Amino acid sequence: KIIDKLIKDFPHQKSNIERLFAEMKSFYDAFTAPIHSDSILESDSYRDFLIKNMNKTYKEYIDSFIDEPVLCQIFYSQWPFGGSVPSRAPVAFYVLMFIVHAIEGSHYLQNGFKTLADLLASIIIANGGEIKTKAKVCEVFAENQNVRHVTLTSGEQFTAEYFVSNISPYHLHGELINQAARNKVWLRRLSNLNPSVSAVILYLGLSTTIDDIIPDSIHFWFGDTNDSIFEKIQQNSAKEIDHLIFLKSPSKSGIQTLTIMNFLQKSYSENWKLGKRVLSEKILCKVETIFPGLRNRISLMEIGSPATFERYTENTGGAIYGFENTSSVYGEAKLPINTYLKNLFQTGHWGKPGGGIWNAMYNGYSASQLIKQNLQKKPE
Repeated sequence: KIIDKLIKDFPHQKSNIERLFAEMKSFYDAFTAPIHSDSILESDSYRDFLIKNMNKTYKEYIDSFIDEPVLCQIFYSQWPFGGSVPSRAPVAFYVLMFIVHAIEGSHYLQNGFKTLADLLASIIIANGGEIKTKAKVCEVFAENQNVRHVTLTSGEQFTAEYFVSNISPYHLHGELINQAARNKVWLRRLSNLNPSVSAVILYLGLSTTIDDIIPDSIHFWFGDTNDSIFEKIQQNSAKEIDHLIFLKSPSKSGIQTLTIMNFLQKSYSENWKLGKRVLSEKILCKVETIFPGLRNRISLMEIGSPATFERYTENTGGAIYGFENTSSVYGEAKLPINTYLKNLFQTGHWGKPGGGIWNAMYNGYSASQLIKQNLQKKPE
């Protein structure tokens, strides 16, 4: 449908669009093929694509196919889902991000992500596991290249055959793992990577549907060029709201929610308890100029800030996409699932392929396959 719509709107770009989508589809097939064969081995065609586009930006990639500025911007404009503008973004991550949406569509979990969390929890418990909340790890103790135990702030210690972490690798490898067991090469590698952007996010409960105001489930609004917006985010210099991301839930019996995002860094404010309220008011004022009347339909509001996300998710700086997505070799490589400790695995959006639900779930799947392989190698 996307191809047909783009060709209809830009008939003079028909051959370019078809060539671009053919290559994107080929990369998607190469990337996802291992999943369908219960494997994690990378195909030759997948590696060939990475090598071909190494150190190339997503903007350069799109520009090599499309020579219509408006059409290029359509491909560029997905950048809020990756956190980096096209002139800095890696090819593979952004191509995958676009083609996954084009092929698989965008979906919404009925009753929100709590449904998924409850399902995962039920499976863990059904298999004899335990879920501990408000139980913070203060040390990961390792020796002889293996984690021996983790210690909670309560003093409790847990041993296990395998340990899996999805928190910030800066925190894990730079603070939690005992100093004698830390790996200097990994710490140096981390110093070459940067956390992604964070955001102020408004979670809105609505008194009535807003389908008449915002018909689409996803809406991006840009008040400046991509590069100018990102430069102001990086320099903490934005004086006005210059971009917003609207994510609307389906209407269910007239009940609807709306999430509004504005990117920035944690360093933008020294007092986020106050700062998030000031920014939320500026966001709502801007929203009224874009979608008049929307504010009158808000029945409740919760605000998340970079400090909120760092506190609840252990993501350094409240990074919402793990590492910053850049076209450099280090930026694309991110971190492997295997670590320098034989029984410790690093998962989530800090690893390959990167941020976003689809990517984080793929990373988790890959980690599970690695652990399964280790279990199968063990002698009876």
